[in-house]
Amino acid sequence: MTALWLAMLLAAPTPPRSVTLFDDAVKVGPSKIRTLDVDLPVEPARIVCNYEVVSGGSGVRVVLLKQEDLARWLRGEAHDVEASTPYAREGAFTHKPADPDHYQLVLDNRLEGRS
Repeated sequence: MTALWLAMLLAAPTPPRSVTLFDDAVKVGPSKIRTLDVDLPVEPARIVCNYEVVSGGSGVRVVLLKQEDLARWLRGEAHDVEASTPYAREGAFTHKPADPDHYQLVLDNRLEGRS
């Protein structure tokens, strides 16, 4: 019986692992955006994002885009958004991208310049 249990244990998939990509304060000036690179491996992944604004008068939003969609967005062209939050002083999202790719997290503080 012990041999069967060990064989089943060895055949079990490896448990998911968690990797923290960013855990720092990131400064984004009024009316500015800031991008952070997120390279996803070939294996399946889930992006979990939590944020909190610690200074400033208004909220920010966080947008997850593929790199090519970021280039389109910056040129004012049509683009796809993987995930996004509304402008807020704190927020979160979780997203499981369909494809491994090079993604960008965009911290959008353009609302701050309106006050």
